[in-house]
Amino acid sequence: MLQNDKSIPMNVCVRSTPLLLLSLCLTTIFGVQVSRAQSVSTNPVGYLQETITPSSNGTTRVYSALSFPLQPVPVFVGLVASTSNNTITLSGSIPSGLTTGTAPYMVHVESAANSIATGQSFLITAAGTNYVTVSSPTYTVQSILAASDQVAIRPAETLGGLFGTTNTTVLLQGGASSGGADVVYLWNGTGYTAYYYYTSYGWVQDGDASYTIQNNMAIYPDEGVLVGRLSTNTLPATYAISMGGVPTNAQTALVNAPGLTFVSNPLPVPVTLSQFGFTNAPSWLEGSSAGGSDLVYLWTGSAWQDYYYYSGYGWVEDGDATFTLQTNTPIPAGAAILVRRRNTVAAANAYIGIPLTYTP
Repeated sequence: MLQNDKSIPMNVCVRSTPLLLLSLCLTTIFGVQVSRAQSVSTNPVGYLQETITPSSNGTTRVYSALSFPLQPVPVFVGLVASTSNNTITLSGSIPSGLTTGTAPYMVHVESAANSIATGQSFLITAAGTNYVTVSSPTYTVQSILAASDQVAIRPAETLGGLFGTTNTTVLLQGGASSGGADVVYLWNGTGYTAYYYYTSYGWVQDGDASYTIQNNMAIYPDEGVLVGRLSTNTLPATYAISMGGVPTNAQTALVNAPGLTFVSNPLPVPVTLSQFGFTNAPSWLEGSSAGGSDLVYLWTGSAWQDYYYYSGYGWVEDGDATFTLQTNTPIPAGAAILVRRRNTVAAANAYIGIPLTYTP
């Protein structure tokens, strides 16, 4: 997608407000099945309000790069009993209907003996009384999960869940085609797939002649969400709010290596370049110039700015002749970034581990 290090597919604008509330008042998770052998503490809950910037003239699309880091309430928390390929047998029974309805669910790894697994999420494709089968296209779950690892099953974030499914609840501009509507772009592994709200019908994929409804298209926690607006309307303060549990363990982002990946900030607080964990990723490429290093792109308000880790020195901004250290440059809460890896890395090692920067 990149023609060079400065050429990004779309002009993306990131605007997010600080974390408004992390409420510690919730002491019980209702409707959660917990394995009897498992002791579980309740996550603090809260909300993160984000602004989706409108167009100034109704003809020029304005982009916002977003993440939704707060976690939906789990329906099951427990331990792994065993794994086989991409099937996970659990230590207790799980709720029925995880794959019979239209809403998708994911398995989230809360803690694991293999640090690669902690913080990863997998979409459930089949389920039984005490097992789930998940989608894992790059490697088998059996290779990273083991007995006694802790997992949670949560509803997945979806297009309809985040942005609404009716004319009343969808406050983005709908239309009969993407050309006249606000558009949500989801990362497909190598680039963006565009979706728009077909008025009075539902979310559809741009270019799909069958207009298959995509209201329940799942959005992974480590993926950024791009919104391109034509509407000039300022959305209400109550719109585009990420609500749920605060992450209480390290998170993991899967990245292309080599290649470009649109990555979320998976924590509900600003995270600096040094805190994000880039340089701890397997085979992260450091160098003395941007052209020979792995890159992280942050939006400045008018353009993407790339940063690289200068070997033996620290994070610097590409093009800065003074090499001012950018160790504390923040990735805002609710923002998404672009990560470019230059070298080939084995699939099982193509990840970035993001440690918690707070005490939950």
